[in-house]
Amino acid sequence: MKTHHEENVQTAVKFVAETSNQDPIANTSWLVAWLFIITLTAWLSPITADASVVSDNASRDLISEPKEALPKEKASATLNVAVLYSTPGHRSLFEGVREEFEQHHPDITLNFTGLVDASYKQALVPWLESGEMDVLYWQAGERLKNLVRQDLLLPLTELWQSQQFDQAFPETVKNLVSVNQEVYAIPYSFYTWGLFYNKPLLEKLAISPPKNWAELLRMCEKISKAGKVPIMIGSGDPWLPAAWFDYIDLRLNGLAFHQALLAGEIAYTDQRVRSVFTHWQQLIEANCFNSDHQLVTWRDMLPPLYRQMTAMTLLGNFFDNHVPTHLAEDLGFMPFPTINSKIAQFENVPTDVVVVARKTKHAALAMKFLRFIAQPEIQSKIASAIGQSSPHLKASKEKGHFARLNKPVLASAVGLDQYFDRGVSQSMVGASLAIFAEFIEVPNVERATAQLEQLRLKNLKSSNKDSVLSTQ
Repeated sequence: MKTHHEENVQTAVKFVAETSNQDPIANTSWLVAWLFIITLTAWLSPITADASVVSDNASRDLISEPKEALPKEKASATLNVAVLYSTPGHRSLFEGVREEFEQHHPDITLNFTGLVDASYKQALVPWLESGEMDVLYWQAGERLKNLVRQDLLLPLTELWQSQQFDQAFPETVKNLVSVNQEVYAIPYSFYTWGLFYNKPLLEKLAISPPKNWAELLRMCEKISKAGKVPIMIGSGDPWLPAAWFDYIDLRLNGLAFHQALLAGEIAYTDQRVRSVFTHWQQLIEANCFNSDHQLVTWRDMLPPLYRQMTAMTLLGNFFDNHVPTHLAEDLGFMPFPTINSKIAQFENVPTDVVVVARKTKHAALAMKFLRFIAQPEIQSKIASAIGQSSPHLKASKEKGHFARLNKPVLASAVGLDQYFDRGVSQSMVGASLAIFAEFIEVPNVERATAQLEQLRLKNLKSSNKDSVLSTQ
């Protein structure tokens, strides 16, 4: 059988023979042109032939392409990660995390799903139950323990031990992510609560930052006489007053008591809880606070502090990125004053973590991401971007003015708490915060403790419990 190349040659020769009586120069030119076309066709034919093979086998792999041409598409696996967007900067932050992770792990594609606070909390449990998300943002303490009790999280103790994270994170932080000796989360950022004060104002009035309860009351008296507000408080954000309840209880009764109380294991009519409200009442009746607290959000607390209209406020340093640079040096930070000298120093340190769904189908990939997110360099970048601190002992110093003050507080604390609304049953949060706001307005100890106890009993009943639980 003749090939199409041989047939083309014969056609050219025949054409020249038939036209031999015509102009010989023209015939020669035609022959040269024909031979050039034939040669070019012969050279291109393997390419067009391969293309026809690909076309004929479109339903199969591209066999004309070498196997290594598409390595990521062939080997890539997707890890679904859920995150909470609490500020506009979170989206770009996690996009940067994704890019850096994929540079180190080109065989893994990170797929971030971000929601705002309320929507995220509603989606969390369904995500865990379905296994739709592999790795998820969450919060340490009671909220983490609640998911563990529902058997929704994958234990991470083996990862923690293999990576020697005991040398990377303080024991107080490890306790926040552990339940019954098992680790269930990797911490990556935190912020501290404490008293922020205007240094020039206190210096002008010859007042030292109060270290104990008596000094705090004397400070209130002196600043009030100077026509200033001693302490700015607000209930415009309903969760703000809870910091006062937390800290007075921590300083009076300690961490174990406070956590048991919030877990529903102790009655709010207990004398030790009544003492918390009695101390809070002392501050209110000493005119330590502003009277317009219902209108004051956490953002509203800052301008009066800058302008020496108030001496101090109890706040978390999540506001670090909101402080003008030229004003930051005028603000000092101090831990909440001592009340009971026999009680060790415990601090409110809300801590953000990542967890792995027990139903994940990509546990090995998830462990790679957790090892990545636990690196001090990565934690430092995240913390600096959101104005918080990394709990990693080798993380670099944060950029924020007040974030740099977190590490000494963390180092000196004997134990850490996670804030009232992260520790109490979620069914109690809204009503409890309303009781705190009402107490600032009318400091009735009997009414406040009775209302909180009623909430506790209602919550226990809904949880099929009818008595005070023993400490677990």
